[in-house]
Amino acid sequence: MPTKSRPQEAADQNSVVGCLLGTAVGDALGLPYEGLSRRRGQSMYGAPDRYRFCFGKGMVSDDTEHTCMVAQALLTAILPRNLFFLIVVLFHGFRRLLPPY
Repeated sequence: MPTKSRPQEAADQNSVVGCLLGTAVGDALGLPYEGLSRRRGQSMYGAPDRYRFCFGKGMVSDDTEHTCMVAQALLTAILPRNLFFLIVVLFHGFRRLLPPY
């Protein structure tokens, strides 16, 4: 596998961070509309042009948390031989979300 230059590595890191940040922002903007029809969402909240939860600050749902856990697991198990480890990390991440018994 060819090695990457430092600027290319930085660009790759920025792309990943941008993807995760975009997921969180989109999730926060769309969270109040989740489960509503387009018509119902428009009548209740108007256009999704600002944050509507937590005093206008927004908040993310479990969708963003799941995305971050998958990213963390992928970073932990970066080599193909670590596929089993990837599954274990994902399992433990999702298990934290379950209510205690």
